[in-house]
Amino acid sequence: MKREKEFLIETCYHCGNTGQQKILYENESEWGGGQDFFEEINWILLKCPVCGMLTLREDYTNESMIDSRENQIYEKRIVYPKTKYDFKYAPKSIQRAFESAVKVAKIDSAICLLSLRRTLEMICKDILACGNN
Repeated sequence: MKREKEFLIETCYHCGNTGQQKILYENESEWGGGQDFFEEINWILLKCPVCGMLTLREDYTNESMIDSRENQIYEKRIVYPKTKYDFKYAPKSIQRAFESAVKVAKIDSAICLLSLRRTLEMICKDILACGNN
């Protein structure tokens, strides 16, 4: 299979860097269940230029995800490393504060802890917590 691109813009969930990551490997699987259904899964292995760690991404599409202009819409998912946090119900400001704190964890643990405290204070204000503790 001939690669069209050498790099993809993606976030590394090891170090928090968002930027061009080198595509080390790509595997494309197609499955057509006759004329009834078609789906495609692409596995992409990326290497972060900052920390050197690997990310495995899965791109999935099927015929129901193709819009009327014949464009395929992909559902992408990071398989590795596993992202542990679901921010579905958290305010964006708290999400950004937490992500910022985690990004510096491997650089400076003291700054990370201060940032996590700030995030905790934001959560307390958001739920209208009272008192000093």
